[in-house]
Amino acid sequence: MAHSIKRPVLCVAHLFAAALAIPAAVQAQQPFSFKGVPLGASEQQLRERFSAFECDDDADRLLRDRLCIASSQSCAGRGAREPMCQTHLQELLTYGGAEASLVTVGFYAGKLSRVDLTINVSDYTRVVAAITEAYGKATTTRTETIQNRMGARFENSIFEWKRAGSTIRTVQRTSIVDKGSVSVYFDSAVTEYSRRSKDRRKADAKSL
Repeated sequence: MAHSIKRPVLCVAHLFAAALAIPAAVQAQQPFSFKGVPLGASEQQLRERFSAFECDDDADRLLRDRLCIASSQSCAGRGAREPMCQTHLQELLTYGGAEASLVTVGFYAGKLSRVDLTINVSDYTRVVAAITEAYGKATTTRTETIQNRMGARFENSIFEWKRAGSTIRTVQRTSIVDKGSVSVYFDSAVTEYSRRSKDRRKADAKSL
């Protein structure tokens, strides 16, 4: 009497779901990026992607070694290259559906370590929603009360997303209360800043 061989039946839906999960798992092991430019990239990689940036050595050397800046005026006076620069600039300044007024990028030892964007407070909720859609629920959230020079009080919310030694941090109100910020950075950049600040304080103390 012949015996039938039972073969495992694979559910197509399960295979499809597993295939989709692989890229997500790989992404979760990588640091955050800024518009396709990963943390750790070189200045050349950044400027090849966005020609609107203007870069120079940072005089302070605490928060970064090199500083690149882009704003709405970055492409003025570039002649024949201005139209292409403007196209890149528009893409660069648009973040989470909002238009940033300023983007600064810092480099430590030739590697992109931090990106900071200045946005309007009125766009803050939209940007936080976009980041949440892309990366899920924030790792930490907190709310504080801040006060301006006139004594007016404002609620200030702060969200942080953590992944693979990097952070995205949003602040509803900065020292300019109608402006918010988004920062994308290596956690090691914060450590390096603290180390350099400590070394400077020690050096300054020796001159007393």
